[in-house]
Amino acid sequence: MRRFISGPIFHTLQNMKTCLFRQLLAIVALCSSIFSIDKVQGETAPGWTLQDLDGKAVSLSDFKNKVLILDFWATWCPPCREEIPHFVELQKKFGSSDFAIVGISLDQQGPGVVRNFVREFGINYPIVMGNQETAAQYGNIQALPTTIVLDRQQNIVAKYVGFTEPSIIENKVKSLLGAKVQPVGKPAASADLKTRLSPEQYRVTQQCGTEPPFRNAYWNNKKEGIYVDVVSGQPLFSSIDKFDSGTGWPSFTKPIESNVVTEKADNSFGISRTEVRSMKGNSHLGHVFNDGPMPSGLRYCINSAALRFIPKEKLREEGYAQYEPLFKTRNGK
Repeated sequence: MRRFISGPIFHTLQNMKTCLFRQLLAIVALCSSIFSIDKVQGETAPGWTLQDLDGKAVSLSDFKNKVLILDFWATWCPPCREEIPHFVELQKKFGSSDFAIVGISLDQQGPGVVRNFVREFGINYPIVMGNQETAAQYGNIQALPTTIVLDRQQNIVAKYVGFTEPSIIENKVKSLLGAKVQPVGKPAASADLKTRLSPEQYRVTQQCGTEPPFRNAYWNNKKEGIYVDVVSGQPLFSSIDKFDSGTGWPSFTKPIESNVVTEKADNSFGISRTEVRSMKGNSHLGHVFNDGPMPSGLRYCINSAALRFIPKEKLREEGYAQYEPLFKTRNGK
C-alpha cells in the first residue's frame, strides 16, 4: 500500500529542502566571489538605470561627484539584515552633497516585499530593484551582501563580499571624503570624545568614573525604549529588562543582546567587582552583580552618563527600527 505525505508536512519538507539548497548555493557563491573580489577594482563603474520602489528611474549618473556606496542585497539574506542598520547610521553620519548610498535589491518577489522591509528597517537611502544583468556588470555578483565603493569619479575603489566590519567601510568613506580615519576596532580618540561628550559623560565612560546615585538622568526613567552607548550608539539595554533596584542607578537584568557588552575583573578600591564595558565603544558602563531578580539573578548597575535613551516612538526615526517588535510583542500590538 502506498503512503502519501499530508499536504502541510509535504510543504514543510519542500521548504526545508529549498532553504538548505539556498544556504548551500550561498556558500558556493561566496567562495567563487571571494576569488574574484579584485576583478572590478580600479575600473570605472558600469552605468545603469534601474527603477526605485515607486517605479521612477534612477541612474548611476545621478550620483556624479559623490562618494557612493552600492549595496547589493536581498530581504531574505541574514547578513544583509545585520549590515543594513550600519548603513542607516552611515547615511545619517555622512549624508550630504558629497556622499550617498544606493541599495540595489536582488529580490525576485518584486518591490512590494522590499517596500515593507524598507519601512520595517527605517532605511533612509534610495533603494532600486536590480537584476542579473546589473549583478554581472559588477563582477558577476552571486554572494550577498556585496558592497562596492566608488570615488567621486565613479571609479571602483573597494569591493566587500559578505558582512563587513562597519568601521572598515566607514574608514574607506572617510578617506575618500578627506575626513580623519579612525583605526579599525578602536574607540574614537580621546581629544575627539572631549568635544563630543559632556564632562560627566567623558569622566564616566573614559575615566571609569561613577555618577551620584539618585542624581542622574535615568535611574527613575519608566518610559519604554532602548538605551544605547553614548559613545558609539550601539544598543545596550532595553526598558523591558530595567527594574528598580533601590540603588539610585539604572539597573537591568541583562543586556539587550548577549554580545554587546564585555566584562572584566575590577579590583579597584580593594573591592572585587566585575566591570561592564560596551563592545563597540569600549566605554565604561558600570558593574554587574549577582544580587538581581530571577531568572538571571544579575543586576547590571549602569551609569546614566554612559547611556542615551531612545523612546520606542522614535526608534525608527533614530535608525533602530529593528527593535520595534520588542515593544509591539510586549504590548500585544
